[in-house]
Amino acid sequence: MKTINQAVEELENLVQNELPRYNIPYKQGRTIRIGKTIIRRSQRNGYMVIDTDENATVTTAFSKHGAVAIAKAYSDGRNIQQYEKLDNEVAKHFIDSVFYNNSISVTKDEFRKNILEDRLEISEMHINHALESLEKFILTIQ
Repeated sequence: MKTINQAVEELENLVQNELPRYNIPYKQGRTIRIGKTIIRRSQRNGYMVIDTDENATVTTAFSKHGAVAIAKAYSDGRNIQQYEKLDNEVAKHFIDSVFYNNSISVTKDEFRKNILEDRLEISEMHINHALESLEKFILTIQ
């Protein structure tokens, strides 16, 4: 019978040697690895997608969903533009929703407040749609 330490070592070997071949995202420390790319949180840029073979930054992403989708597409050799576009849509509508929330809390005009609440709801719908599209790509296995 195996000891706990032997089982842990086998699992670590499996994660380090086998997972990179399948482009399955997994977390290792503070980074997310997908094939030959890693994703790191950046103070200024959101998330950075880095190619470990070339030791170069592929792109930056606003959301974690966008970064993982971009890294997966890059590792598969696909075009990453559509995933960058979805991530930019998340960023735009997130910033809009922050503006709408602030304006709603400050305004005293009920008509303006209703308009801002409608715009906020529309922005939230756009965010959810873009995130769902990114998740759908991330969770599909080719």
